[in-house]
Amino acid sequence: MTEKAGDTGDRATLDVATVVQQLFALLANVAVLTGLLVYFGWRRTETQAVRMGFDESILDLGTQDYLLRSVGPVLQLLLIIGVGGLVAIPLDALIRRRLGARGGPRVRAAVVAVGLGWLVLPALVVLLGLWFPAFAYVAFPLSIGLGALLVPYAFDLRARQGSRNLSRRARSTERLFAVVIVVLALFWATSNYAEVLGNRIADRIAATTETMTPVAVFSPDPLNLDGPGVEETELPSGPYRFEYTGLRLLEHTDQGYVLLSSGWTYDDGVVFVLPPGPPLRFEFGRGTEP
Repeated sequence: MTEKAGDTGDRATLDVATVVQQLFALLANVAVLTGLLVYFGWRRTETQAVRMGFDESILDLGTQDYLLRSVGPVLQLLLIIGVGGLVAIPLDALIRRRLGARGGPRVRAAVVAVGLGWLVLPALVVLLGLWFPAFAYVAFPLSIGLGALLVPYAFDLRARQGSRNLSRRARSTERLFAVVIVVLALFWATSNYAEVLGNRIADRIAATTETMTPVAVFSPDPLNLDGPGVEETELPSGPYRFEYTGLRLLEHTDQGYVLLSSGWTYDDGVVFVLPPGPPLRFEFGRGTEP
């Protein structure tokens, strides 16, 4: 009997490791990871643009642009999840050793506590949101995903005590749905993280517009650029008759140069998109300031 119980415990522990391995394999899939990175980059850029009062589509960004904007933040998020997954395997083995194989009130209480994780964890995150709203906004979907994993884990603990016996197919289906919920929760958390980051970037731009790279634009014809801090100077001679200063570089995309007026604020400011190359000439740096 002891040998059989031990075998059951080993199989249950291996099941948890298998779930973690399956989740990592899914996240390592190139298509899933690329989709996650592109979605994060687009969502972050869209949030920043909306916050600043213009449409993200005017930037005309491509897939590579979105990937470059998201690699760092998304990999940090995946690193946290990966470390959590690696810690979960030895922690699972420790829990099973402590619970033992004989059952009793202690085991039943532990199983109930683990099974209620899908409810307790989101509630704790909501409570933390009273003090750390940005953290809770990102962590709430992750708490749902972790809670979804704890439900089949609690059933595994019950099965180890012989109080719940399902077929191998049923248990595989159970774990599959848990992994699906985790992946959806990850995309949800990624979207929330992108929103938080996009708003922070927009706020930083609003607070530091004057320190951004100055730009002077020269044109043979008047461009009628009008915004707080923008100055038009008519030059006496030469191929470029008009000079515009008081501009700041926000983005450089395939669409052209995206410029802000130096006095840009949320309430009063203009975003300009100018095509690169002739007939316009651009100068960058502190020497361009009037």
